[in-house]
Amino acid sequence: MGRANAAIAMLLTAMLAGQTGCSATSPPVRERTRATAASAAPAEDRALDDVPVGPGGGSSPDGARSAATAGATTGAPAAPPTVEIPADHRVVYDLAAHPERAELRHGGATVADLGVVGGARYTIGGFHTGAGRSQMADGASVQRLVGGRLVLAVPSDVEGAGALSVRGRGGRVAVSIGGRNAGSIDLPGNALGIGTLAIASGLRRGDVTVQLRVSAPDARIDWVRLGPPGDAPGESASPPAPDVLARREPTGSLFFLRDGWTAGWHLDVPEGALLAGLVESAVPATLEVVAYADGREPTALGTVRATPNGAPLRIDLAPIAGHVARIDLRATGSSQDAPLRIVHPRITAPGRGASTDPPRRPRNALVLLIDTLRADRLTAINPRSRVRTPNTDLLARTAATFVRAHAPECWTKPSVATLLSSLLPWQHGAIRTSSRVGDDITMLQEVVRRAGFQTAALVANGYVGERFGFRQGWDFWRNYVAEGRRNRADSVVRDVLERLDRRDTSRPFFFYVHTIDPHVPYTPPARFVRMYDAEPYSGVVSWERADFLDRVKLGQIALGARDRRRLEAQYDGEITFHDVHLQALIDGLESRGLAEDTLLVVTADHGEEFWEHGNVGHGHSVFEELVHVPLFVRAPGLVPAGTRFTDPAGLVDVMPTVLDALGVERPAGLAGRSLIPLVRGEDRSAPAVSVSGFMDDRRAASAGRWKIVLRGTRTDLFDLETDPRETRNVADRHPVALRYMRELVGLSLATTDGGATRDVPRRPRAQQVTIDPETERQLRELGYIPETRR
Repeated sequence: MGRANAAIAMLLTAMLAGQTGCSATSPPVRERTRATAASAAPAEDRALDDVPVGPGGGSSPDGARSAATAGATTGAPAAPPTVEIPADHRVVYDLAAHPERAELRHGGATVADLGVVGGARYTIGGFHTGAGRSQMADGASVQRLVGGRLVLAVPSDVEGAGALSVRGRGGRVAVSIGGRNAGSIDLPGNALGIGTLAIASGLRRGDVTVQLRVSAPDARIDWVRLGPPGDAPGESASPPAPDVLARREPTGSLFFLRDGWTAGWHLDVPEGALLAGLVESAVPATLEVVAYADGREPTALGTVRATPNGAPLRIDLAPIAGHVARIDLRATGSSQDAPLRIVHPRITAPGRGASTDPPRRPRNALVLLIDTLRADRLTAINPRSRVRTPNTDLLARTAATFVRAHAPECWTKPSVATLLSSLLPWQHGAIRTSSRVGDDITMLQEVVRRAGFQTAALVANGYVGERFGFRQGWDFWRNYVAEGRRNRADSVVRDVLERLDRRDTSRPFFFYVHTIDPHVPYTPPARFVRMYDAEPYSGVVSWERADFLDRVKLGQIALGARDRRRLEAQYDGEITFHDVHLQALIDGLESRGLAEDTLLVVTADHGEEFWEHGNVGHGHSVFEELVHVPLFVRAPGLVPAGTRFTDPAGLVDVMPTVLDALGVERPAGLAGRSLIPLVRGEDRSAPAVSVSGFMDDRRAASAGRWKIVLRGTRTDLFDLETDPRETRNVADRHPVALRYMRELVGLSLATTDGGATRDVPRRPRAQQVTIDPETERQLRELGYIPETRR
């Protein structure tokens, strides 16, 4: 895009020139001042950590001080202006730390910069849209097209007629809008240039599907602009690069806006939220704040006249609290050489105060994964559940409960590989029946063993076996299926406690325990079945053949309503049976004096369907009954007991959470984040999302009440609050929420899928194994048919 360093240097030099005077227009506030330091979010969540503070990476150009901290030019330095917010507020979104999330508009046009990380918000991270890895061309970061095709979801504020402009190269570009041919654009063949197409009709507010087709193999697209009729931008209208939009300084993150440009951020606005910062400009300029939410007219939230030394920006977001909204910051009056500066713009909201006590790190860690346990069966997560799990309820009262945690896949192997590697399935590649975790992937047990921990794994599922790459890094390894051992929860727990008694007490330990009781066959002791079905039963539900449920799935056995009730009673009985032995494990830790010094994580690899979407079992979809899983984290002295969190979380976060809690340095390149800062009430950098997938066919993402499901080119949006069974696609009725979820899933996929950006490592090459007859026999005894994904 021709963003030369010389131009950047001139721009920054002009806007950082020392100024005097201050005349804030906002009313005085009385709340206690909070520091304007950068967000305390983990380093992996910060987009600007590697951005230099000036052109060339040094201090501000010409030695000028930041206007946010500049005092008078003579005499004692004047105290810098501050923005005061309530003492009980915490940062929930550091806007300038995430320029890749800013949706840019110029005049009435949306400008989608495709060659940078933020471009993934329009290409769904390259998932079935033809977006390849970005490249450099003519000094610009541009988008490569895979197969000569690129599909974009571009937000539009225009209805009816409009104009589409494209900057790129590659000759003729065929354009379709909303699935209909709209004409073509001619681009230069060998150099980046701009072409514009008039759109006669058909545009609507909300996301517009734009498809570009080219025949030239070296075609590249820099940016796309969708605006009102007659909009024909020149080269000067190119969007600013991320390192020109924002940068980080010791006093906080900075964001820059030129006249006529708008930056918008999407978020689920918390109750009591505020937008805070300072607004600076060397020339007369104004910042306008406008919010857009589904079913509401645009809401003008406030206007601030910038001053050279910073006018306070403090805007109450109450008019849009409880809604997903796009909050636009629009500059008027600033110039190319003197853009308006927003110093540390962030959104804050009431939150539990960060702990002032130093964290007491646990010495040991134990991760318990309960196979096939769906979250909504536990009263600790779903109080309406009929399933009796008193010991899980007791665990929740002593732990942090993540009520919206998700598995990354709907079957065991890829989910456990994610838990132990903090790589999503499309990163580690172990997504098929015959695939294995690659030797080049570093797993949690390897990291802690190098740090001096003794490691042990006791696993009751054949897919988490040596043949599939899970043996590496364990001092003690036991797979009950491979060794032909009894694998019920009582046996596994007894062995775990015995192994604890035989450990080297001079060294800390890390145990991974994988029980399988809620998994097929559902055969708990009869008294547990009678809790949920006390009537006599003589139907077709029988576990004499291990493949019974697969035969039901394949339509070879038909179940009536009475049979289905029996089947679910058996599943629920398995959960209550396991709950008894969960408490036996916790009691065993306590009786050995280990409970207070051991991090305990309890979760599941996936759930189980009972005809919510026309099927039974697992391994076939990304609906909540299969990917919503429990997640409890207990660590006395580190994790506050009895706390509940609705923030997105998942198995991908287990490895960084364990390492953080134990004080062990995490490897680079993990996809997950530690949950410890969240549970301790620290500031957050940006909205989070939990992402799931099924093979290469489907992706899903959840945040708050919203869930997006992608299958090929189809996009569904579900409101889990009003439609927990995911039966109604509301994408057309909630364009702002749809854009919010597309942004979250696109950025997540772009930074984990090995494509869409130059800075993301390519995914490892999937390794394959042959399933020998003995392994096949072992898997069949668990109800697996190796030709299917279970």
